[in-house]
Amino acid sequence: MTRDLFHSAPAKIAGHLMPVGSSRMIDAVLHAEPGRFRVIDTAQALQASGPMAQLRFEAPIGRAPRRLTLPDGAVFETTDLAAVDALNPGRAVKNLHQSEAFRPRLIGFVILAILAAIAVWRFGLALLVSAAVWITPPQFARVIDDQTLAMFDRLILEPTTLDVQEQARLQADFAALTATLTADESHTPLRLEFRAGPMGPNAFAMPGGTVVLTDDLVQLTDDPDMVAGVMGHEIGHVIHRHSLRQIYRALGIATLVGFLAGETGPILEAILLEGNLLLQLAYSRAHEFEADAFAVEITHRAGFDPAGMIRFFEHLIAQGLSDPMPSWGSTHPPHDERIAAIRAQIATLPAR
Repeated sequence: MTRDLFHSAPAKIAGHLMPVGSSRMIDAVLHAEPGRFRVIDTAQALQASGPMAQLRFEAPIGRAPRRLTLPDGAVFETTDLAAVDALNPGRAVKNLHQSEAFRPRLIGFVILAILAAIAVWRFGLALLVSAAVWITPPQFARVIDDQTLAMFDRLILEPTTLDVQEQARLQADFAALTATLTADESHTPLRLEFRAGPMGPNAFAMPGGTVVLTDDLVQLTDDPDMVAGVMGHEIGHVIHRHSLRQIYRALGIATLVGFLAGETGPILEAILLEGNLLLQLAYSRAHEFEADAFAVEITHRAGFDPAGMIRFFEHLIAQGLSDPMPSWGSTHPPHDERIAAIRAQIATLPAR
């Protein structure tokens, strides 16, 4: 078989020889003969010879020069790839080289790789988010609140104009709601803040447990059950850690890996000093329905009328207010869908 392959291969292969113990490359020609080879330099001096079967063919790398290792350890290098493939007695190297060439099946491999990356992002990110939320200390979340609220106070919010009695009544209702929280739900200290400004009738919650009501929302109605329902909704966002989840999702995998690995310096600085990150967040529809459901449950526990939530949304519809929450903090489902879900949940509540 060796002789047959020799007859189909070039008799001479031009290249360079690197003798044993030297890094110097010399011009040389490999002469293929029946069962043997010879390497001769430009001065026609014999540099190496031996049986063809003792040549070792290195695996090819694309179109890079091919290397053959001689029996004494010297290396012969050539750019005549076809000649080397023809010279290879076992053809294994040639087959390997061909297998590395582009094939249509590689398209399928690339598609599978892309789908795998999407799956990791879609499902793996959720696991990383949950892990990051779980290890975040309450003190850190409260610093986020303080920094963000301070930024809002500088840019868009104003001191409340509600009188002391009204604030005290709302604080008492807020305390009544939080007093019903279970041990599992009491993982984050809660506080209620009041602000005025151009935001209109709004309420929002921050990851460290700060719930903010605007004066316009309080003055929108004299029904305490409506406002209690709004406060219960915002408490639900805190209890279910929706804001933290959105923060970590927004910052992406690099942030999560940093938290899990303990390399948090630049990440903490970005979050703490750039409070406007919260302005870019949006709760999912699932988060909104979850917060609504929690509001129904907690208002019922605290002795408020859970149907106040229904009246609240109906009042907004009547007033032509499509969304009571800040546009930067929500992607709220339509009011009709929320009313239907709340009404269905109320029907399952036990009688008090």
